[in-house]
Amino acid sequence: MAGQETMREVELREEPDASAAAEGGDAGDARRRARRRRLLRWWPAAAAAVVVAGTVQVVLDARERDRVAAAREVQGVVRYDVGPDLRATPLGEDEADPRPTAGVEAGGLLVAGEGIDFGRPRAVLAVEPGSGAEVWRTEVETQAEATAQPTMRAPECWPAGRPGVARVRCLVADRPATLTGDGGWREEPATRSRLLTFDAATGAVVAEREVAPQVSVTADDALLVLGEVLPGGTVRVSAEDVATEEPLWSAELAGLLLDPIFDPQLQPAGDHVLVWAGGRVHVLGAADGAVQAAGSQVWVGRGGGLLVQDGDPGSVRLAGADGSGTAVVPALPAQLAVDDGSVPGVEILSAVVDGDRTLRAVDADTGRTRWQSTLDGSVDGALVLLDGVLYGVDATAAWAVDARDGHRVWRTTREVGPDGEPVRDVSGNWLAPLTDGRSLLLVEQDRDGAGRMVAWSLRSGAARWRVPLPPEAGGWVYAWDGALYAGTEEPVRIGG
Repeated sequence: MAGQETMREVELREEPDASAAAEGGDAGDARRRARRRRLLRWWPAAAAAVVVAGTVQVVLDARERDRVAAAREVQGVVRYDVGPDLRATPLGEDEADPRPTAGVEAGGLLVAGEGIDFGRPRAVLAVEPGSGAEVWRTEVETQAEATAQPTMRAPECWPAGRPGVARVRCLVADRPATLTGDGGWREEPATRSRLLTFDAATGAVVAEREVAPQVSVTADDALLVLGEVLPGGTVRVSAEDVATEEPLWSAELAGLLLDPIFDPQLQPAGDHVLVWAGGRVHVLGAADGAVQAAGSQVWVGRGGGLLVQDGDPGSVRLAGADGSGTAVVPALPAQLAVDDGSVPGVEILSAVVDGDRTLRAVDADTGRTRWQSTLDGSVDGALVLLDGVLYGVDATAAWAVDARDGHRVWRTTREVGPDGEPVRDVSGNWLAPLTDGRSLLLVEQDRDGAGRMVAWSLRSGAARWRVPLPPEAGGWVYAWDGALYAGTEEPVRIGG
């Protein structure tokens, strides 16, 4: 050990004369001994600092893993790391097709109205979900009926299962159609409509019921709701238990300017049922059918309250859950592509003020503005809310703000093109960022107009990567059931 220490102390210099060496030797040895004592005294503290730093990093890493894991439990968040390797993978045989389908699952089968073959009897059919093999096909009209009154309206179906019994209910609307010769068709007012109940295992019709000729039907796990057009501009909205078919309530909306071709549109929305008819939206209570609100447009807010637009196209009335609220805010609801429910009691609204889009967070009960933030440009788009932070993209930057008080968390300038303008998003004036819990992801166009994806860190806003989309993506991607998909004719999974 002494030899090693002596080697560290060696220095190359001119040979001092003997007298100088004699005079300074003792002093040099003393300085070396003092320095050695200081090192021995402080090295435990330095080592402890290294241990503490390592421990802190371990804790931070664990918290980051927990934060990401929690984010990936939220609907709309991709459940795996999306990195620069954006390979496209065809769907496996056991992987669900993300594309919208009219079919419903019942009894282990997929049941749907068969696609229209003009003049051929319409039918409801069931197929095996994996192979697509047909299990049964039940016609809902005769050939004579199909020939005499051809239509382009396929049966629409909903699940209607009881414990141990799988059934499907379908609306069969007879609405005559005439082919126009240019690839389109012209429809006439409906002449007859029926609700049929099928045994999902065999396709046998176990019940049939006549309803008003012009009618719409929708269903969720609890209710089946009908909107029937009656004479005199009235829509009767009725609800029944989706499994037992027991009537629950009925309400009539009178004095509407109805079109004989365009049917009422219905949407279950939590504690509400939204009815579009006669150019207005009516909101009924899902429990009793009571009319709660009406307007040119109505949204259901983050906490279940109603936001009603009427009169001023740039304002909404915060109507509360029962429609009685009176606070008016000069802005419209922003779309949250991801919302984990953090920062409750707040509505996020958006408006264009002096050419720039402004976000405004307001108290859901009083309409009082908690904070507002001005973005760059009037471009609109979806937002992401996770763990109290609101993320988005505007014309020139990606950004994050604290959803509680609106203070900026980070803001990162987007890449600009040769003209000095930001690279445009492929969806034009609508920016649709996604997230995997680690990064804010956006599809945009490169300088040649091809689609690519850019990623920013959710934590810091640092640009992480920017890579072209695979050709199979077709220039866009979307999140569904925790995965990232793209493609049109043949959907593919991206990454993961």
